[in-house]
Amino acid sequence: MIFKNYMKLFIKNIKFLIISFSIFFVMLIIFSNPKNRLTEFKAVKLDITINDEDKSEESKNLINYLKEKHNVKEEKIDEENAKKKVFDSEITGYLEIKKDFKEKLKNGEKPVSLIASTKDASITFFKIDLEKYLNYTLAGINSNVSKAEVEKTLKNEVDVKIVDSNIYAQNKNKDLYRFTFGMLSYIVFTCIVSILANIEATFKNENLQKRMALAPYSQQSQTMQQFLAQALIAIVLTTILIIGTTFSVGSVVPKDKILYLFTGVFLFSFTAVSVVQLMVSITKNVKVIGGVSSAFGMIMGFSSGVFLPMQILPKGVVLFSKFMPQYYLIKFFEDVNFNSFLTLLLSQIIFISFYTLLAIGIKKYKLKEAV
Repeated sequence: MIFKNYMKLFIKNIKFLIISFSIFFVMLIIFSNPKNRLTEFKAVKLDITINDEDKSEESKNLINYLKEKHNVKEEKIDEENAKKKVFDSEITGYLEIKKDFKEKLKNGEKPVSLIASTKDASITFFKIDLEKYLNYTLAGINSNVSKAEVEKTLKNEVDVKIVDSNIYAQNKNKDLYRFTFGMLSYIVFTCIVSILANIEATFKNENLQKRMALAPYSQQSQTMQQFLAQALIAIVLTTILIIGTTFSVGSVVPKDKILYLFTGVFLFSFTAVSVVQLMVSITKNVKVIGGVSSAFGMIMGFSSGVFLPMQILPKGVVLFSKFMPQYYLIKFFEDVNFNSFLTLLLSQIIFISFYTLLAIGIKKYKLKEAV
């Protein structure tokens, strides 16, 4: 009976669904419109601040090379100020050349660190120049090629623009689907919480409660039906949104990653269901649930890197976001593979278990208080 009532109420909310989907699909189309993608390679000089911690001949060679390509200023500033300058668009990026630059490069360690907004597509040009220099220099070191020969090769632009254009397109497509799926996860969470909260509020109706009490089902059976109905609704909502997203950016998503991406979003939808369970255990006031869920969703979205890249967020905010389930989903979108999926799966199981057990504990406490 619970399951049947849930599905009836879900169908009654169809108008709300259509409005919500229309708004969300417009957002996805705006942010992922292929016409907005840059397909032609053009040289772009960016404002880059560099902090040289190594101060070696190799690090100075890197700086000189980048000065030929971009507007480079050498200045040592702390990480928080660097993030602020990037966020305020005072600079496009902040590059730190780490101490023992050459040794780190040879040993496969990270010789530099870059702070830049992933929402600014132009930073891809700088990344191309930086990666090209590091790769050529490493190849020269490993093959005992002279520095002069490496510099000559770097200055040779024959066919390099074609390669750079392909790399740019790959990086741009990666940023596109990563951002779109991040936005999709936020939309999925908001939709599921809003709709299930409305349905739960309807269950407060006294006549419905009396009918449920007379039903030939145990409390455990009714709870199971409720969970199955919520899970089915979450799957339906997520499927519809994923289909829309596929039409929007499906062509730029690598085929070997698409199953991982969709599975990750479905997994996150079940986390949203567990959040609803927790909120409903605290209160069934739909306005309170709506307000709390909206605030929770926005905080989670901003701190987890949905709206702003994590690279420019304060360390405290990033640390706080690790207690949010969406943080692990966004990290998964940044590096989609089997190992990162296992990490996502484990994290969501932990969050789902925590929210569900906490909801059960609150409900039991309330029942004892009511006796």
